[in-house]
Amino acid sequence: MRFVFVASLIFIVPAPVLAIPELYILGDLDKPTGNQNLMHSRSIFDDGIIRLRGAGNEVVAFQAILQAARREKDIRVELSGLTGPKRLRPGHEIQAFLAHYIQAVDAGYSWGPGTKGVLPWRQRMWPDALVPFTDPYSERPVEIISRIDVDPHRHRNQSVWFDIFIPRDSPPGRYRRKIMVYQHDHVIYNLPIVLEVHGFNLPDSTLTDA
Repeated sequence: MRFVFVASLIFIVPAPVLAIPELYILGDLDKPTGNQNLMHSRSIFDDGIIRLRGAGNEVVAFQAILQAARREKDIRVELSGLTGPKRLRPGHEIQAFLAHYIQAVDAGYSWGPGTKGVLPWRQRMWPDALVPFTDPYSERPVEIISRIDVDPHRHRNQSVWFDIFIPRDSPPGRYRRKIMVYQHDHVIYNLPIVLEVHGFNLPDSTLTDA
């Protein structure tokens, strides 16, 4: 009797790597255009932590910028409060905004004696208005924006801006949390954030009598 063994060949095909949008964390002094390369931008996330600092009665801000190589849909960026010596709550001390971009067609100017030229953002997509995610004038939270789409045919960068107000007489210390970025309800980024609050308050007015 003769036995014949047939070897089965099993080909293992690696699962495709799903592309996700790039995420850049920048400070409040940066204003990149809608198609600017952010690879060498001045990040505030260099050591793996978003680090902020401020005093009582101060607003500190930063921006999370999504950069897409293809159209990306159904994205959420959330900062669900900061906990430390007290709690800073979203919708109260923490406000989120979506940057609205406009194309600066002309950008020429001629004001001032003998002054004439063209501003550097001519023909570029410029972040202008900040649209709140929730209605700031409603007594109850009313959502204006829930999900974000980024379409590189319009502009490949989309900034989500965060304002954090530190109430007067907030206990000094470190306030911590994480920023969560979701796409199709799956976490694609999970970033720790630390706010260092100093033990003093800023005045209501920035002007003094000479």
